[in-house]
Amino acid sequence: EQALGLVNTDNLNVAANWVHTFDPSSILQVSFARTDVIRDTCNDFLSLLDGFISTVGWNPEFAGGFRGGDSYVPNVGVAQYFGGGERIGYTRTSDTWQYKGTYTKIIGTHTLKFGAEYNIIGHFGRTNDHSNNFSTVGTASPDSPGSTGHPIASLLLNVPNRWSRRDFHKRARGGTLWSYFAQGSWKITSKLTINFGLRLDSTVQHSAAPVRQLGREHGRVREHRLQRGHLLDHRRPVHLRSQARRAVLA
Repeated sequence: EQALGLVNTDNLNVAANWVHTFDPSSILQVSFARTDVIRDTCNDFLSLLDGFISTVGWNPEFAGGFRGGDSYVPNVGVAQYFGGGERIGYTRTSDTWQYKGTYTKIIGTHTLKFGAEYNIIGHFGRTNDHSNNFSTVGTASPDSPGSTGHPIASLLLNVPNRWSRRDFHKRARGGTLWSYFAQGSWKITSKLTINFGLRLDSTVQHSAAPVRQLGREHGRVREHRLQRGHLLDHRRPVHLRSQARRAVLA
């Protein structure tokens, strides 16, 4: 089968600035900025046959049941040999709104500045993927685990040493940064200037709402070390496991 691999990054940067002069010694400056970075990634097999996942014999509870009712070909990894599968990832890595104001006052040889800044910082991520990995561990002898066992044998016997499944729809909320500052510059002579200032930053960390508030946005992750038979549906013929291996290699 043909496969589609996509990594797409979209960036948005917008800024605006407004300056008002009250008089030659008094200036107000207000600015706004918006930054948005979205990273879209996927690995997807094209034109798969209908019922491919169930025909191969993957457990439908493992390969399917993602949000929206989607199913994906699991990522099968055989140590030192091959690996591959489907994955969907959508992340808004930066979602920032910035508001800033500065007032400048000149008094004789003194220049004073006062200002404040407010930043809203957001994040959203969606990840749908699952993997099962085979190594020497599943078929190694307990007497000499370091020198026995084979990854291909673990695959054919369906003895994975590790699997994971991610169905994340997560959104961070409440991330803000408040900043206040005051600074001055005093020109004592043509060769001597004293600068002084004070800045205060107050940060509110990201937080995720409880499950009852997030609903379908709340992510779930499950990762375990399993015994034989938890990934493939053993109601299917054994020979279908070799079809799964060829499908991943294709």
